[in-house]
Amino acid sequence: MYTVYLTHLNKVLKTVDKRTVQNLFSFLHARNYIKYSSTRMRQHLAKLEGKATFDMNDRCTTIVENLYNVGLAKVMARTRYTPDVKTSMDSMIRALKVTLKESIGKQAWLGAASKSKAKNKVDKTNVKYGIDLTDTELDALYKDFTVYPGKFASSFYNFYVQNKRFYLRDLNKSRKTWRWRFSMTGPVAFYVSDLNEVEIALGMLREPVIGDGYPGYYNFGNLGFIIGHELSHAFDSQGSKFDAQGNYVSWWTQAEVNAYKGQVQCIIDQYSNFFDVLAQKNINGTITQSENTALSSGVAQAYKAYKKWRKTHNEKPLPNLGLNEDQLFFLSSTQLFCRKYTKAAVLQQLTYSNGPMTWRHVGAYQNSAAFAKAFQCKPKDFMVPKKRCLVWQ
Repeated sequence: MYTVYLTHLNKVLKTVDKRTVQNLFSFLHARNYIKYSSTRMRQHLAKLEGKATFDMNDRCTTIVENLYNVGLAKVMARTRYTPDVKTSMDSMIRALKVTLKESIGKQAWLGAASKSKAKNKVDKTNVKYGIDLTDTELDALYKDFTVYPGKFASSFYNFYVQNKRFYLRDLNKSRKTWRWRFSMTGPVAFYVSDLNEVEIALGMLREPVIGDGYPGYYNFGNLGFIIGHELSHAFDSQGSKFDAQGNYVSWWTQAEVNAYKGQVQCIIDQYSNFFDVLAQKNINGTITQSENTALSSGVAQAYKAYKKWRKTHNEKPLPNLGLNEDQLFFLSSTQLFCRKYTKAAVLQQLTYSNGPMTWRHVGAYQNSAAFAKAFQCKPKDFMVPKKRCLVWQ
């Protein structure tokens, strides 16, 4: 996609004089700067673009998070990144890696050599959470950043320039332990293929995602599901093209690649048959295949890891709900992602690789025999499809 864009851009640039290109970049730079200047300037920009002005109060938190993300994460980590959290996280990650490697070993279509490489990739996957920078290292990182009292625009511009400088400075260097591809503070988690790394932001290490003293079915059903999902991205339609070191190489045989495509086609067909009544459209199983594959695998790994955890931990279900531990595991994993969409929002979600949250999880639980058993689903029930898609389960 980017290659096509750059090819077309190169053709366009050959037809435009350099002064016009320079003016365009100058305008784009000025526009970005004006967004954070005085109210009068922002009103002029809004009029020029035919858009409503925005309240700077709504932008301040986002600006600080974007331009001072590492520092903000350090402050947040002092209260969230406790030794107990680290112990719990490390234990959960180890358990999920074990179940994922067990699932890899069960894939009949994958040869012994590729299974060994896949398990090694799981072992090599770095799961990063929290931040380990000392105060001295943090001060050194921000030594060129300047805050001008009473001059927000000048301070913003200095932070903006310094951010660009240290990213460019480290462009050809090995990745630093503090450098994150995405936000360090929000409630987000990502798998980065070219690093073979899962990044779990600090916003995930708190309620309602996980809690100290919360039941295992809740913590595994929430954060365990999320981490299992991100680990499984290492073997989705895109992640499987990268090796344990994050290199873009082919490490499967062609026969295995073809067999895997057949496995994923099951996921594509399953989701393409989901019809959203509000949008009056079917889900696009093709563009959502990677997310859906990782979801089905993620819930499977989290459930198996939870069942192993249960063997050494005695816990009881919540009273007065009439639900057992297995049912509470699946209920916990769904509640975190509950959404109520407008029609416009669903139509927009249908164009994304994630797809609407509702159908993402319906498909994952349809593919879970454990879900059907927990809720005693019958053969013709909606949650019991004629064919389950069991890739990486």
